[in-house]
Amino acid sequence: MAGIIVEEDMFRELNSFFRRGIVEKNAFDQIKKLVYEIVHHKQLKSYFRSEITVYTEREIVTEDKQILIPDRLVFNDNNEVVIIDYKTGKPDIKHHEQINKYGRVLESMNCIVLEKLLVYIDNEISVIII
Repeated sequence: MAGIIVEEDMFRELNSFFRRGIVEKNAFDQIKKLVYEIVHHKQLKSYFRSEITVYTEREIVTEDKQILIPDRLVFNDNNEVVIIDYKTGKPDIKHHEQINKYGRVLESMNCIVLEKLLVYIDNEISVIII
């Protein structure tokens, strides 16, 4: 998902993975379906528009020198941010703790955190707002 900033990036990125042999043919269709469902999910599609500023998998160094790497940060012009983190598997309290830490660090950098979203990728896409 790191290379998909806007909806139009979706097929280019997926095809790139396929051409480079990162994704085999038998998995390609399933991955394409999941990515399409994420990008077009009713709770997420507004975060894949071209009018917004997006940073994917960018390092944030905390005051105590920890390196945090949120999956997707979506900023508007008012320094407000939505944090999105993708997860596989079952929901876990550690995921909440992780995204809350991202939020605290961004707030310490004078950002206004509007939402924190955990996106669970399984047979269906589910979004949990923290």
